[in-house]
Amino acid sequence: MHKRVDTASILIHAPAATIYRAFATADAMKSWLYLQRATC
Repeated sequence: MHKRVDTASILIHAPAATIYRAFATADAMKSWLYLQRATC
């Protein structure tokens, strides 16, 4: 049986500092995930 491998990518047009802040704070991460209709 083959092992399943999934990958995904997206190009985000934003300064590195903005992206870092989005992943560094829980509230920002929840906001971003909600906008992307994902769950955490």
